[in-house]
Amino acid sequence: MKLLPGRESIVQEAIETCSLAQMAFASLGNLTTVPYLRHEVMEASARMLLEKLLSLAIKARFLDDQTGILKDYDRRLLTIGKYYENGALKDDEISIRLVLNKLIHNRTISVGTDALTCVIFPADASAPPESRKIPNGTHHRDLVIVTVEAQYRDKEWRFEIDLFQFLNELVRTLENEI
Repeated sequence: MKLLPGRESIVQEAIETCSLAQMAFASLGNLTTVPYLRHEVMEASARMLLEKLLSLAIKARFLDDQTGILKDYDRRLLTIGKYYENGALKDDEISIRLVLNKLIHNRTISVGTDALTCVIFPADASAPPESRKIPNGTHHRDLVIVTVEAQYRDKEWRFEIDLFQFLNELVRTLENEI
């Protein structure tokens, strides 16, 4: 009997979580004229999203405990989020495993939105092929930020996780092994 959660099912759950976040938070402009309904939809969406995200974190962390997949394929990208200990930014510690741990071991968790605008310039020939998949020009993107906070020993920590970047990196990492 195989008890290890399959990478394929975790990837599927990550894609479903991303879809839920996109529909619930990045498309809320459709509800601006009905504020009561918008508030109720936001509350329900946040609860469903956080439940799904916690489930995903537990399964992915369990898979990593059994296989060590994150150690082999995690690129430790800073775009996943901002991690603070005692108010100091700790960029060097950001990893998928850290996100999973903080999602599981939090005191408070919340979901919010923000917007991002960036300009993509032509990549030179030495750039990784992945960076050449994004069209040149100005891009606007809605961000879904999951903020988790807690205290461990003498350290207060806070992690502001860019949900779409985290899920993209988790799926990319797990699909390296599939």
